[in-house]
Amino acid sequence: MGRVVRIFKSYFSLPVWVQIWVAFILAPANFAGLWMMDLPIGYWTGLTALVVIGSNTVLMAMNGGLSKVLAIPHLIFWIPLHGYIVWRLFFQEGGPAIGSTEYVYGLIVLVVNTISLLFDVYDTAEWAKGKKGIAGFPDVKPVV
Repeated sequence: MGRVVRIFKSYFSLPVWVQIWVAFILAPANFAGLWMMDLPIGYWTGLTALVVIGSNTVLMAMNGGLSKVLAIPHLIFWIPLHGYIVWRLFFQEGGPAIGSTEYVYGLIVLVVNTISLLFDVYDTAEWAKGKKGIAGFPDVKPVV
């Protein structure tokens, strides 16, 4: 079985609500930044989305599927993004006036990624405790 097929099989072995969350809420909220690169929050969110998906693609390829280790890049890159968005929305002084599109988008990213980060903290803790299995492939030992 090819690596890409294994990754898709692994993804589709996740609970349906997780598949829906990732495909229709989490990924679109973050990748929307790529269509809003002219806005500071869009720029940094889009860039962060590319870095996270790049990191997670490498981890999925190494392991041949999805595991709890995929939460770690979210923590590494989204926590600083959160800090930036909070600063931009609520504490920035003397900078350009923030428009309503950027403000609403920033709030959406904060809400969606905060929910994700709660899951990510849990998954990272579980991974650190040794729950390193590959979704859909219980007999496969992951690389990381």
